[in-house]
Amino acid sequence: MKSQKMGAFYIVLAGLSWSTTGIFAKNLMASGISSQEVALLRLTLGTIILFCILMLQNRAYVKIDRKGLVLTFFMGTITQGLFNLCFFSSVDAIGVMNATILLYLAPLFITGFSVLLFKEKLTALKKWGVFISVVGSTLALTGGRLDLDGLTFTGILLGVLSGLGYSLVSVFSKFGLKKYMPQTMILYSFLFGALLIAPFSSPHLILQKLNSPIVVLSTMGLGIFSASVAYLLYFAGINTGIELSKVGVISTIELIFAIIFSVIFAGEMINGIKIFGILLILCAIVLINLKTQAKAQSNLTGV
Repeated sequence: MKSQKMGAFYIVLAGLSWSTTGIFAKNLMASGISSQEVALLRLTLGTIILFCILMLQNRAYVKIDRKGLVLTFFMGTITQGLFNLCFFSSVDAIGVMNATILLYLAPLFITGFSVLLFKEKLTALKKWGVFISVVGSTLALTGGRLDLDGLTFTGILLGVLSGLGYSLVSVFSKFGLKKYMPQTMILYSFLFGALLIAPFSSPHLILQKLNSPIVVLSTMGLGIFSASVAYLLYFAGINTGIELSKVGVISTIELIFAIIFSVIFAGEMINGIKIFGILLILCAIVLINLKTQAKAQSNLTGV
């Protein structure tokens, strides 16, 4: 029970760290840096920061065997490289809001993987939790206004694939953490992801665009908070043994933090429907944790 609570706590903190991505990315793109270059900066700086931390903490964490390289290669290319390329391409094709809604289908994929690969029991509470989290995310993003103009099959497909790629982070980490340290897996997945994205951006031109304090600070924030810290917390949460189906729902709290930050720092408006969506996400998080509490109570009473 304690490990489940700690796992949930780490996932919430990871969501808080991830929610800063939009703020930093917006500053960078306003300065003429493309979305692909933002993704490359995030992964490259994340790799450098983690490498320096591990070299100071324990150099053994930098070492990895051949099987680990294969695992992190697929993890990095799919959940970092292809995920970023699919998501930003989807944004270009069907807009930020529609692409983000499709991205938040990830809890559905994570729940499916948790049942098929890890034999988790799909209870009624989990089903309702996932459903409510997806509905809540949609309402929180749209405010009740769906923008269906300009939808294309390619854009929708790329959005769905980005959600799939996002969900696979949990699956790869669940397998890898049985043998490898979280820091090691994140380091190499960042590295392989950056190598995949590099040909689709202009690495030789990026340094020229880091020409103002706001750009430099946003780049550092992107690498530290939305990359290194976020993934370290996320992997720490999964490493507690928390069920993946719960991880998928709890991680949607990132959206709540992102909306709060956008209202505070970007002056964006929030309406009643968005607030209702936020409440639904919170309800979903509470709902999927009810069974654990009920089971613990039954054990205490001897039922």
